[in-house]
Amino acid sequence: MPHGYADSAAVPNGYADSAAVPSGYTDPNAQPSAEALLAAHPGLAALLENMRLGFDTKFNAEMQAFKNSVQDDFDAIERQRDAARNENQAMRTEGQRLTEVLAATNAQLQELQFTQRTQDPRLHKQSQAQSSSPQPPVTPSPKPKDPRVKEAAGTSSKPPPSTSPNPSSSRTSTKPRPSTTPPRSSPNASSSPSDHPKSKAGRGGKQSGKDENTGKAADAKKGDKKGSPKKIAQYQMLKNDIPKDAETVKTALQLHIRFISGSLVSGQAPLTASPAVVRRFELRFQGTNVTDLKRAGVYEAAVVKPSQVKLGLDVREAIRSRSKILHAFARVEEKDLLHTKAYVSNLGINTWAVDFTQSSYSVYNNAMRECAIDTFRFLASGSAYDFLGINTDYIQNIPLLTQIYDHFVHYYLYEQWTKEIRNPGSNELAAKRNTTIQARSRFKTPMRLRSMFALKATSDDEDTKSGPRARSRPERSEAADRVVQGLEKLIIQDLVDDGKKTAAKGRRERRAVPLGKRTVSEFEEIPKGMPIQYYSPDYYNSLSAQAQAKLDAKIIVSFAPDTTDFFSPGGDNALSAAQLTTKYGKAVFGKYKFKEEDDAPESFEADLADVDEEGEGDSIGSQDSEDEEMEADAASVGSFIDDDDAEGLAEDEEEEEHVETEQDADMQEIFDDSD
Repeated sequence: MPHGYADSAAVPNGYADSAAVPSGYTDPNAQPSAEALLAAHPGLAALLENMRLGFDTKFNAEMQAFKNSVQDDFDAIERQRDAARNENQAMRTEGQRLTEVLAATNAQLQELQFTQRTQDPRLHKQSQAQSSSPQPPVTPSPKPKDPRVKEAAGTSSKPPPSTSPNPSSSRTSTKPRPSTTPPRSSPNASSSPSDHPKSKAGRGGKQSGKDENTGKAADAKKGDKKGSPKKIAQYQMLKNDIPKDAETVKTALQLHIRFISGSLVSGQAPLTASPAVVRRFELRFQGTNVTDLKRAGVYEAAVVKPSQVKLGLDVREAIRSRSKILHAFARVEEKDLLHTKAYVSNLGINTWAVDFTQSSYSVYNNAMRECAIDTFRFLASGSAYDFLGINTDYIQNIPLLTQIYDHFVHYYLYEQWTKEIRNPGSNELAAKRNTTIQARSRFKTPMRLRSMFALKATSDDEDTKSGPRARSRPERSEAADRVVQGLEKLIIQDLVDDGKKTAAKGRRERRAVPLGKRTVSEFEEIPKGMPIQYYSPDYYNSLSAQAQAKLDAKIIVSFAPDTTDFFSPGGDNALSAAQLTTKYGKAVFGKYKFKEEDDAPESFEADLADVDEEGEGDSIGSQDSEDEEMEADAASVGSFIDDDDAEGLAEDEEEEEHVETEQDADMQEIFDDSD
């Protein structure tokens, strides 16, 4: 070494010391190399290796835990899928079982109905043959689609959303029709116009959410020939204003008003309240006490005794009447009558009567309204009016009861009262000229002919380019066609007698075209269960035995053969179906060829049970036509069908759908003793 000093740059391992400098002194700013550090610290390398191995182990453990979690999730999904498959399979199995049970139940019901429907031996034999034949296998329900499988584009089975909901009633006019009746003064009106029940258009429940264009279109359809909406008067209600299940409540309330007022005959105008009674009642609300009224001589008694109150119905009169409705009212319990009389007596009056010279909501008329509604609710909540079959759900609906009351009293009865003032006797004359009453009094259609007017058997007035025209039906005989034509002639003659020449002319134009010139009806369904005379012999004889049995024809004689007079009294028309069958059975049944050997009836006794003596078969007045609307100036075919002192009020078929129109005919039928 130079100068004899040790080389400071030399290190034991032979590597140059980076910290050494030519001066021989250590540079404090120089950093030692990694190799130098490892060489200086032998344990550092082992420490670094352990740290690396520990990090790798932890990372691998976390990755393995994540993989295990994902695998557990997949396993859970697989288990849910398997459970859903098993549930679907169980549902399909249960559906197949229910389908088989339903098919067996339907077969049993059909067999029971088939057995009970008729006593015709042909049908019993056919039923036994069908029951002995093997039943067809039940088709299993289709396998439901896998919800995971997406449907192809354009094959969605969802129905398109509805864009045209059924509109509610389209009558929106609130302007009352001009009236020529005397003005109704209201010197003591106790309420403002805002307290009065609104007209039909003012009741938001019927008009909310209605499209304006839809309402106008419906108004044009329901209106007159020019398409203008109909006008309704104050308090007037239309059929759509009353829920269908509340019709019995409307009928019962109107009957209740008639009974407490004594207005039992629809042809007689109602009596208005006595001015003296009204004056005494109103003085009690003018600050004058009872003592002063007695001194002035204008007050007879503080309270009228209930025994002095006279209701419109007398029990002895009801018992003498032949009306079933009046007989039922005669059985109203004494406690109900006493409650009604007590309510009326507390008002200081002995007869319930409305004052038509005042406003409908004057103090006096308001008291009459509350008396009628409260007593009706009391009687209806018990069992007094159960014979009318009322729906007691509406007894608490005071707004509806008020509307019905105002319509019947302050619209319908008020109109009768004003008519009687303008033209005395006009109400009685109108009742006598009522088309329905004339039809029921002059034309008594026998019960045995009712089934000839079933909807499916006569609904052949179909629209054509020239208007409604009658079309032919392949199964209907000429004799059955003559029955319908005979009834049409009676209706036309009745319209002529009433001076309704336009309606009579329209009926003539719609009457039957000769049979040979008619086109075939579009109604393909053949009516079943008709009397054998309804079916044409040629048509019936061309059927197979199975088809004849399916028709279920009634082996009876409904009318005398080869006749054109079906409705005049006396002669064969006075005979019952059993008597006609005995008299003309061989002549009528000889035209028909019954395919089974025991079809031709040797005795006519067995099939007389099919005679619809109770009126349970289809007829014009039954459910087949209860939704039909006839022209306002034309008589309804159903009005010519005789009802045996109707158990309830029938539905009126006026095109205007006024609720009150049923009172003229149906009240006359209920209360008159000349049934």
